[in-house]
Amino acid sequence: KMPADKHGHCAAKTMLQRQRDALLAAESYAEFDRRTALSKKLDAEELDALERSLTHALVTVLQPEPLATTLDRVAAGTALGTLGDPRRGVCDLNIDWCDVAAGEYTLGSDDSDDQAYDEEKPLQTVVLPAFRISRYPVTNAQWRLFMAAGGYTKEHWWQHGWAQRESNQWTEPRYWSDARFNAPNQPVVGVSWYEAMAFCAWLAQTRGHVVTLPTEAQWEAAARGLQRPIYPWGDAWDADRANTDASNLNRITTVGSYPHGASWCGALDMSGNVWEWTRSDFYNADRANEIDIMKSSTSVSVRGGAWYGIRQFARCAYRTRYVPHGRPDGLGLRVVTPLTL
Repeated sequence: KMPADKHGHCAAKTMLQRQRDALLAAESYAEFDRRTALSKKLDAEELDALERSLTHALVTVLQPEPLATTLDRVAAGTALGTLGDPRRGVCDLNIDWCDVAAGEYTLGSDDSDDQAYDEEKPLQTVVLPAFRISRYPVTNAQWRLFMAAGGYTKEHWWQHGWAQRESNQWTEPRYWSDARFNAPNQPVVGVSWYEAMAFCAWLAQTRGHVVTLPTEAQWEAAARGLQRPIYPWGDAWDADRANTDASNLNRITTVGSYPHGASWCGALDMSGNVWEWTRSDFYNADRANEIDIMKSSTSVSVRGGAWYGIRQFARCAYRTRYVPHGRPDGLGLRVVTPLTL
């Protein structure tokens, strides 16, 4: 944290300037392929040391302190996508889990929330066992590992939707080749519920423990906790804490670009950026329900809002639906596991 004495303001300003200097250096390095140019002057070890220094500086920009601007953080995340993002659970399968304690959680909204939609009512109380939820949504880098392992060719990971995959000839996410959506540390989008479940089955086998999509109840418990704030960070709207239409970025950001929007358990990006698949049927009154028999007409609950959505959609209680074969440019996933690791 920043020093609290009379020199604190100057110290914070100095550190922020150093971060911006590092950001500028990293952007220039990536944009002009300085590694090739510098290789004539520096050996491989020196180049690696330079890149480690740059990535370390960029990661500090994505921390809650000091208070870098949203544009600084977004730029830092973009540069990390080019240089290599070292944050745990972003580009590798060592998922950074957030613990959600067992307890009785109250879900939804009542009439005291004048922004509430009918689909959020009435309030519902569920008892949940402890579980863990990934700090970030699943990224393109993680999805690439799924693809490299034969994710679209091995039927045993597709308990649901293999016929859909075959008939639609899916071999990659819908926007896989679109430069707006395919940075390695951006959340993967353009994946159906079937693909999301196949990814979970593969990841579970790879990691050796249960991994799946959250139920609606799990998702909302991780976003709100027992105190039930309107947004993951509290009751007051703040456009600097979530990537929505109010950010005026008009694009998906890299995961973790809004550290000030963390939920009580530490999960990031639960408001805005991308909608997230659940494994709950939207029309089942029990928010803790798990879809059993999947039909193409089933409406799957999705949560969290998206980069193009209004702030009301970024509220923790907001819920909407999508058909399981849908593959829009604002819909991704995050995963959960039992609290046994």
